[in-house]
Amino acid sequence: MPAKKKHEYVNAKSGVARDFLQENFAAFPVSGDHVKVGHILHVYMTFAEFSRAECDRLLRSIIQTEFGITTERSYKVDIQRIAS
Repeated sequence: MPAKKKHEYVNAKSGVARDFLQENFAAFPVSGDHVKVGHILHVYMTFAEFSRAECDRLLRSIIQTEFGITTERSYKVDIQRIAS
């Protein structure tokens, strides 16, 4: 029987895109009118762990907390368009 290969775990560095999102879109703007695609991508990649449903819940929570706006609007279509 051949010997099993040993798996080495490598600590991967974050990518250029993730660094760019972290530097430029980590904080939500003061006004809801200035929310950009980068803010949604940052939430999707960082906090929602690439789950559209979780990203939708987080966005509604952030909008309610930051801007005081309660909405039943779903962001799933927007997230799908951006993340695809």
